[in-house]
Amino acid sequence: MKLRSHPAVVALITVIVIGAIGLLVGLFMITSAIDIVQTGHQEGKSIETFAGADGCMEHALDTLNLNSSYVGESITVGNVSCDITVTGSGTTRTVLASATLDSIYTTVIQVEVTISPKPMEITDWTETTN
Repeated sequence: MKLRSHPAVVALITVIVIGAIGLLVGLFMITSAIDIVQTGHQEGKSIETFAGADGCMEHALDTLNLNSSYVGESITVGNVSCDITVTGSGTTRTVLASATLDSIYTTVIQVEVTISPKPMEITDWTETTN
């Protein structure tokens, strides 16, 4: 028995194959777009966390400049919570600002300063982002 091809069957198979290819391309584009959006969101949160840590450090340095016995505190800058710790003695201090956003994004800034003579001098500035 010989199979004959019918134009309608060929057309149907062609439409199905082209539709499947189109569907796969569309799914790939959608997943790529979702990845781009998620990456952008994460970068935005990371930038927000860094800005909060930077604000905390500026606050800590301003406070230390006014009060050499300042040992730190916990503050909130926008949506970012920040723990500030000041250690050291004499004219040298280490200031650590650890900022957290949404319990996921963290930025730590550590600064070494000499507090005397005025004005205070920053001798080292290190930033770490997770």
